[in-house]
Amino acid sequence: MAGGSQKMAISSMTLAELREYQVGGEAIPTLADVIARVGRRLRIYCELKGPGTAESAVSALAPLGEAAAVHSFDHRLIAAARLAAPDVPRGVLESSYHIDACFPLRAVAGRDLWQHEASIDSALVAKVHACGGRVIAWTVNDADRAIELAALGVDGVCTDDVAALAARYRQLPT
Repeated sequence: MAGGSQKMAISSMTLAELREYQVGGEAIPTLADVIARVGRRLRIYCELKGPGTAESAVSALAPLGEAAAVHSFDHRLIAAARLAAPDVPRGVLESSYHIDACFPLRAVAGRDLWQHEASIDSALVAKVHACGGRVIAWTVNDADRAIELAALGVDGVCTDDVAALAARYRQLPT
């Protein structure tokens, strides 16, 4: 995380330091802050980023039921989330194209395969859907690519530019 001329890893900061830190004039929210602000109005997808994050994250998210889910590149964290809160939906982040696209989901009893957008094709979507999973494309910042992925049947896209994708979708014929 950049802080003016100094860079600081969030993992090295105390909660008090994090609360003082401003990005774009706003404090960085904790997961509890996000849950309090959003509640069930929006679905919350929480990426687990480091050792020891699964239990506290799913504990905070569990009361939201299907309005929340966790995912991670570290499949051990997803396995820990399953043990801590089996009802919180889980997903795995992948940048590789597996021969068995459902293997990562079966390994952690996951629901969502978060696949890097460049590795998504109709065969992958069909395989994941056939095993009861969902395909979420990440990170899609090109609106035309998002439309291509929608045509392939992906179940969602992760983007850094919601406004651009929403504007492009509004231009499509109904």
